[in-house]
Amino acid sequence: MTDVKSGGEDVMVVEFRRLLPREWKWIGLRGLLGVVFGLLLFLAPVPMSGVLFLVFAAFVFADGVIIAMTGWRMYTLGVPWWPYAISGATGILFGLLALLSPLMAATALKFVIAFWSIAAGLFLLRASGHLKGIVDTDTVMTVSGILAIVFGVLLCLVDTVASLVAMTLAVGMLSVTYGVLLMVLAWKLRSSSDSA
Repeated sequence: MTDVKSGGEDVMVVEFRRLLPREWKWIGLRGLLGVVFGLLLFLAPVPMSGVLFLVFAAFVFADGVIIAMTGWRMYTLGVPWWPYAISGATGILFGLLALLSPLMAATALKFVIAFWSIAAGLFLLRASGHLKGIVDTDTVMTVSGILAIVFGVLLCLVDTVASLVAMTLAVGMLSVTYGVLLMVLAWKLRSSSDSA
């Protein structure tokens, strides 16, 4: 697709803004998965720190599949799809890597979580740029993206062995926050699509 401008705006961006509200269910599902995952970590941080690897792998894989499905739908409609493809592929690859290597050291898990969080945050910041003016959803995505990036950077700096339970709680907090923000975004997108 060419970068044809219409009234100063890229036609692909206009189509993205028009079609994204239809994806509110998938965005809401991603948020719900994030909240459930985070609550599991809060309810049992000590035992969950041992199984965090597999739970995180399943969550990231499912999130990647959902993002990739949204990207495919955007591709078939001829609108910007590559941020979804990159984020979805990253989630699927990290999820598979974690599922196929269950004995991976805690340090490797820490960096997988950190890099996934940074990639997801960068994706959210990029996508928020396309949502300027849609019932304030760009603010929700920007805050969510910044939180994810800050968490990922901080996680890279943490001594993993000494703070595995703390890391589990931090991942739970990020997951619940990220999930709630995505559900707010889905609700706002649903409201904007109902009023359109």
